[in-house]
Amino acid sequence: MGMPTVAAYIITITIGGPVLIELGVPTLAEHMFALYFAVLSLITPPVMVASFGTAVLAEASVTGTGLAVIRFAGLAFIIPYVFVFNPELLIIGSSLSVFMIVLKTLTALVGAVLFGVAVSGHPARTIVE
Repeated sequence: MGMPTVAAYIITITIGGPVLIELGVPTLAEHMFALYFAVLSLITPPVMVASFGTAVLAEASVTGTGLAVIRFAGLAFIIPYVFVFNPELLIIGSSLSVFMIVLKTLTALVGAVLFGVAVSGHPARTIVE
């Protein structure tokens, strides 16, 4: 909370890394998990350092900005779990076929797009949107 990303990452990987290794998570997926949450520490309450800066620039309320940030960054809280449960997306030591890796990647991409459409409140009218 309120720390630079590198310091938050070091603390996160030191405390949470051994637990993830014990659970059988591949090393690269473990580090991506810790890195994502270290970066997300800048936007999560109660400190929300990045939200304070954003609110000042936008001349908006800090609380409203913080809630909007969490709403729009909601997918970022899910992505680390995708890496843990599907390390094939990181293209590391996978025994899956190329077709299955592409299928998992497309599934994750479609899910991310649908999440964005759902959170924005504006349904897509065309494929491009």
